[in-house]
Amino acid sequence: MRPELPQHAEIEAAFAQVLQAERDAEAELARCKAECAAEIARATRQAEAIAARAERRIGILNRGRAEAVERRIAELDAAAGSEAPRSDGDVAGLARAAQALARELTGAGT
Repeated sequence: MRPELPQHAEIEAAFAQVLQAERDAEAELARCKAECAAEIARATRQAEAIAARAERRIGILNRGRAEAVERRIAELDAAAGSEAPRSDGDVAGLARAAQALARELTGAGT
């Protein structure tokens, strides 16, 4: 005796079920892609905001350092008065002092 074969309607229903599962999977994949694209866009905006904030903070720090250098130069000018160096030794001493001040203000050599 032969096993009973599925009827045409059962075959049609099975095909319809497979096709519906495929459509559901494609829809879910599209939803996941859209969700990922939105997350990437959000992360990109966040990274750009962080970079902009860092740039502003660096600018503030640089301006502060520049102001400190200008103040120190003014202090040195005031301390030196209007008298110009009289010898090569005086010029060399001023050069060494300027280099030491630059290292101090920039944190170099520490």
